[in-house]
Amino acid sequence: MATTINKTLLFDKFGSVDNLYISIKIKPEPKDNEVRIKNVSIGIGRVETIYYSGYIQGIDVKFPTSLGYESSGVIDSIGKDVKNFKIGDSVSVLQNTTQDKYNTNAEYCIQPEGSIIKNPSNVTHEQAASIWFSYLTAYFPLKSIKKGQLILITAAASSTGLGAIQIAKILGAKVIATSRSDSKKQQLLEFGADYFVNTSQDSKEFENQILEITNGKGVDIVYDPIGGPFIKSIINVCAQNARIIIYGVTGGDTPFPTRELFYRNIKMEAYLVFNYSTDPIQLKEAVDFITYNLEQNNFKLLIGKRYQGFDSIIDAYKFIEKNDLFGKVVINL
Repeated sequence: MATTINKTLLFDKFGSVDNLYISIKIKPEPKDNEVRIKNVSIGIGRVETIYYSGYIQGIDVKFPTSLGYESSGVIDSIGKDVKNFKIGDSVSVLQNTTQDKYNTNAEYCIQPEGSIIKNPSNVTHEQAASIWFSYLTAYFPLKSIKKGQLILITAAASSTGLGAIQIAKILGAKVIATSRSDSKKQQLLEFGADYFVNTSQDSKEFENQILEITNGKGVDIVYDPIGGPFIKSIINVCAQNARIIIYGVTGGDTPFPTRELFYRNIKMEAYLVFNYSTDPIQLKEAVDFITYNLEQNNFKLLIGKRYQGFDSIIDAYKFIEKNDLFGKVVINL
């Protein structure tokens, strides 16, 4: 007999990971243009911790609520007017909705037809659950990279950082990867980075190392989820006409040093993947690029840690909170 139970991760208020709990819900039914996915693997990352901490603005959350952007599984029910998918299809979730409306941290999840993609035959469910957020996030701002350009990727051991390394290398860039720990150095070099710099050292020493690597020229592109006061050192290692992409604010409020930006024609931009992934034309372009490289086995595995069983999902979030991750955390159900 088919189960009607759906274990779901919930929280009743913003705050710490201790607010998360698993609830037994009734399996949801898809509405028009929606499908229900029986999850096989769920990917989680720092973006969810920012959400349950209450740091995402502009979302009217109705508690209790769930969370999650990434999963892979099998369609087991479809709503009316679903045209391109059928029951039994192996699919993954794309990131073009907000997690207050559609989320993945459950045994079964509902997704609109426009937010899923069929899995390539050479990609497992756990791989698929770790891929899309990282590569979509990196693709849009980095797709214009030119061969030979120098890109500085900060916090590079995160899954989004690793995705950026892969895309930058495919497009022919030279990559300087950073981390606060020398323990990540060899992993990052093996993953494809050309150089490694530790960001926990004195800011002047950090700048000197970057300028030494670039023969005094500086970097052409910066891909940074940190922001905050660290941006001053970032600007000091930028080349003339460089571009700084800030896709996170883990370092706090970021100053805008107008004088330095003016004189060296540096462009500093705040970037959010959803401003691009919600455009069907741009999303298709990104999906085609990523799918092609998946099918050609051009991407390396992003999974850094695995958990087994849905009941382990809170422990998985506690691990993310320790800030000692290389890659994506995946829960296999």
